[in-house]
Amino acid sequence: MEPQTVTLMDDGTLRLYVYQTLVKTIEVSFLLEEDEIRHVVLLSDGVGNWDAVVRELPEGRYIMQWYFDGICKINCRAPLCYHRGKICNFAEIPEKNNDDFLLKEVPHGTVRQEYLFSDVYGVYTNCWIYTPPSYEKEKERQYPVLYLLSGTQGNETTWIWNMKADLLLDNLVHENKCQEMIMVCTAAGKYEDCEEDASTEAFICKDVIPFVEAHFRVIPDGRNRAVAGLEEGSLLAQEIYLHNQRCFSGIGVFGGTLQKKVYENGHKAVLCFCTEEKNVQMWRGAVSDMIQALFRKEEKGE
Repeated sequence: MEPQTVTLMDDGTLRLYVYQTLVKTIEVSFLLEEDEIRHVVLLSDGVGNWDAVVRELPEGRYIMQWYFDGICKINCRAPLCYHRGKICNFAEIPEKNNDDFLLKEVPHGTVRQEYLFSDVYGVYTNCWIYTPPSYEKEKERQYPVLYLLSGTQGNETTWIWNMKADLLLDNLVHENKCQEMIMVCTAAGKYEDCEEDASTEAFICKDVIPFVEAHFRVIPDGRNRAVAGLEEGSLLAQEIYLHNQRCFSGIGVFGGTLQKKVYENGHKAVLCFCTEEKNVQMWRGAVSDMIQALFRKEEKGE
């Protein structure tokens, strides 16, 4: 069987492999955000097998740029993500002391793509929705819901592909560290140029929340609803919360500026934030803290 294109070995090294008979050179650049950390040249055995071992990469999530005969191309066999407004290859060296975001042998929830027509924007759009492991089995059960906004250069996949929020929920639920919940991922400001009075706030409150509550078994009250945003999405999440405080019991701000009004009203809701810019590991840690804190009052019957 052909080896995987990118394999994380037990010793923390990455093995790269490509079968390609039509090129003379294959190289890969590893970028941490926009800075090149490592440039690797794959070696050929002369019959189409190219490989390399990448050692001592620091922990982090790297964008990979593949060059075939000097031309930068997407490698469709390597892991893909949506980054800075485009599809990219990536690799990740996980944190040694935090495996909450790794794929494990635990019960898994379901991630599905749902299409809806937005009356606010006047177009069809979509959300990626995570339902917990018990959702398909416990047909009468209702769940709290967390709405997640990406930055303007992300999209609906950001919280799944980049942040791995679905794996985090699977693992935390399995370890009894959080409530099972539904998670709704959407893009911030995606169609802001469609209508003069269109806004992400109106899209979430008038389109997304009614759609989710009509099609999924959610608990339809503010105590069981939370909102969070990543980068530019964190600013929009704060606006949504400030204008609709009775509708949300939690607010998360990750990679953006925390507004004073949100901080002053933090006692009214679960407030988690990480204003560190472009640091996926720190964002993930703060997201984990938020998920573990959400909806606990309801769980304890307080």
